[in-house]
Amino acid sequence: MSALDELTANSREVVTLRDIEGSTAPEVCALLEISKSDQSVLLHAGRSRVRAACTPVWHTCGVAAALTHAPGFLPADGGQGNLVNTLTASSAVNL
Repeated sequence: MSALDELTANSREVVTLRDIEGSTAPEVCALLEISKSDQSVLLHAGRSRVRAACTPVWHTCGVAAALTHAPGFLPADGGQGNLVNTLTASSAVNL
């Protein structure tokens, strides 16, 4: 079971489109016919749950501290970052 499997269907779809397929927020909103705020809430919830599911793995592998400085973990604007960059930094995470 991957971390994405633990998400609701809506959050999984938004996270997959944004962070794996590279779609923009407006593209996701149009494709899923949802508002910008709904897309933001689903993306934030999904990313938070994936990070929470992966944190024990990161600590076990000793990569938790390194990931906080990994490109894409926290962007310069202080936003959430891209989960693909974060998760693929650890080979123990199964997307």
